[in-house]
Amino acid sequence: MSSYPNRHHPCYFLEDALTVLGADARVIRDETTLGCWGLLVNDKRMVWLIDNRHPHEAETEDPAAKQLLDAGILVCHAQKPDMERVGGKWLPLAATLDYRIPDKPVEKLCDVAFVGYVRDAARQSVLAHVARHFKLAVHQGVFGDAAVSAYWSARFGLNVTTNYGAKDSYDSWNMRAPEILSTGTPLITPFEPYLTELGLQSGPNYLAYTDVDHLLHVIDKFLTTPDLMDIMGNAGAKLAQDRHTYEHRAKQVLQWLK
Repeated sequence: MSSYPNRHHPCYFLEDALTVLGADARVIRDETTLGCWGLLVNDKRMVWLIDNRHPHEAETEDPAAKQLLDAGILVCHAQKPDMERVGGKWLPLAATLDYRIPDKPVEKLCDVAFVGYVRDAARQSVLAHVARHFKLAVHQGVFGDAAVSAYWSARFGLNVTTNYGAKDSYDSWNMRAPEILSTGTPLITPFEPYLTELGLQSGPNYLAYTDVDHLLHVIDKFLTTPDLMDIMGNAGAKLAQDRHTYEHRAKQVLQWLK
């Protein structure tokens, strides 16, 4: 199975946004960041930890993050629960550049699209349940314009977290969530209480689910309201552009570093 494309990591997206804003920025991952992903921004170090609640990441990155915090380094977490557990700043993931709404209507070829690797049993189980009831398209190893097209051709963009339902499940606001929002296809993602802090409201600009049965109910209910889905998708895309671009994240980092 193919790996992720070169520079397809949030730190590189942040580096590009910082550079556009006039900062001197480059991605680093060496002894100065204790092996964590980070950036050197105007000669100041920072790290940005992504999905580090998984046991392997937590065992290595949690102690490193605490050591960096003690040294006065800016430590950011992409997921709020990790920030609350370890300390530092919450810097949520943002919409990958070029994920956008279509210029003209696109034919809907499936009810639900999932873009991402299916490497764990929990994610596979959720997708299997969806496929029994609805037309599901799963796209693995797809990025950029190919991923955007996959979402455009679906009525819903589905986010299923890694190890869904487990204690070490990855977070609902992963890279997939803002990417789906940006395409104008309604996002369906697991409920997290703090999503409201990101401006998400289930119904007006995205759809939340609490378990597999609820997920099937939500899909079934809203498939019959295409006009409402269009409104929801457009509202989600506006939210992504208004609050969740990498330029927004870059400005926040510069403010913290100042």
